[in-house]
Amino acid sequence: MTKITIFLMSLILLLTLAACGGTAEDVSTDTAVVADTIDTAVSTTEDDAPAADVAEAKTETEMGTETAVALTEDYAEDALPIRTQLLIGTLKLEGADLAVTPEQASELLVLWQASSALSRSGTGATEEVTAILNQIEGAMTPQQITAIAEMQLTRENIQTMAQELGISSGGDGTGPGGANRGQGQNMTEEEKAAREAERVERASNGASNALLDMLIEILTSRSQQ
Repeated sequence: MTKITIFLMSLILLLTLAACGGTAEDVSTDTAVVADTIDTAVSTTEDDAPAADVAEAKTETEMGTETAVALTEDYAEDALPIRTQLLIGTLKLEGADLAVTPEQASELLVLWQASSALSRSGTGATEEVTAILNQIEGAMTPQQITAIAEMQLTRENIQTMAQELGISSGGDGTGPGGANRGQGQNMTEEEKAAREAERVERASNGASNALLDMLIEILTSRSQQ
């Protein structure tokens, strides 16, 4: 019971006593009693809150702590970007108890389609991209996000999953910027490293796009169940 509620109830009691024609001494006495009651009740409310209120407050605290489990990129040098962690992680949850539900699928489908459109058009502002990622995380349960965070996904996971699903990443180096740029006989070590990093990045992006298309198909089907 809040202080305001206690005060109002006490005020009503006082007015009732006055209306009943009690003497000034009676009203004064009753006022003192009510004042003591208010002090006692407020003290009890603050120091010994009802179990239900304590439980509710504890639940809210625990939920806040649980939802605070966030995805990061600081666990490895080749850690995946958060967007890709959400993508690969959601796919890896398939077939498990934490797989996306039909209710979640309806919301996630729209969000991932928007993310895909922004990514492939290259026109999305950082704020827009971040906002969509936040909404995707918000549409998933704390348990799902925690499970994905514990996977500590790296670029290797993209290639492994793509191979397992029979997806071609299109990053074999035969396209623009690949083998047609020569075999690199005259390249320095730094240039070779940069070229390899570019190839890996291109392969990773190709696999990510293909896996995103697969996730959207899964979400489309799941949302119709």
